Amino acid sequence: MYKLKEDIDINFILKKLGYEELTHNRIISNISSYNNAIGGSLSFCTSRSDIPFKGSLCLSSIKFSDKSYYYTENPRDIFCQILDFLVKNNSFLESSEHYISKSANISPLASIEHGVYIEDNVVIHDFANIKKGVHIGKNTVINSFASIGSDGFGFGKSKEGNNLRFPHLGGVHIGENCEIGVLNSINRGTLSDTIIGDYVKTDAQVHIAHNCIIGANSILTAGVTLSGGVELKNNVWLGPNSAVIQKVVLGGESFVGIGAVVTKSVAQESVVAGNPARILKNR
Repeated sequence: MYKLKEDIDINFILKKLGYEELTHNRIISNISSYNNAIGGSLSFCTSRSDIPFKGSLCLSSIKFSDKSYYYTENPRDIFCQILDFLVKNNSFLESSEHYISKSANISPLASIEHGVYIEDNVVIHDFANIKKGVHIGKNTVINSFASIGSDGFGFGKSKEGNNLRFPHLGGVHIGENCEIGVLNSINRGTLSDTIIGDYVKTDAQVHIAHNCIIGANSILTAGVTLSGGVELKNNVWLGPNSAVIQKVVLGGESFVGIGAVVTKSVAQESVVAGNPARILKNR
């Protein structure tokens, strides 16, 4: 949930963007995912949910009689346009959290933005780039040229049909005793955080997209690519140059072979390889 500096009538924004206004006032005070919505939240959805909407307004591709929903064929695109409007107008309340432990060893050639939280005995090497909203746990090592907390590669469409960057509001949380390899990129989440569990180790040139969740003690070898929303349970091992498409879940203790392209979720203790990846056996 991401707070606005002041409450805004959604009709004001809809009018600015050239969309049909609501017949009633809807005041928004924060931006949230559907499941985490609270009073004043603006969210969007593209499918029905068993969880009732608790926010102020949800952009939806499904027609509801409830006035808490705004029907549109492209809710994600309009949500993206509203976020873009709010970001450009500096409407979000910035977090003031900023802490760097005195025991952290940070290269003078590293770039650290205001709004990070770096715990004890963290080591950050030359030319690493740490963006606001990043939390790094104790004893973790960030190697040279790693980029942590940049926006992910997410886009919607403008009203004119042009590509429009989807603003990312989330952060990155890296656990304790991790090692992030040279030239890694770990993107911040969209409406929640990208999470790296304790004792995770990544090799060189690993890419972890927005909203991924990496379980404890997992190992990502050189050239691994994870698309948005991938979840690895604990103790997963990913071979060199393997790739996992968006929202796939890999069960704990799974092993992914070199160059594999994983397109479907797999159960725990699976051994998979190939393109597309197939389950070879269960460990």
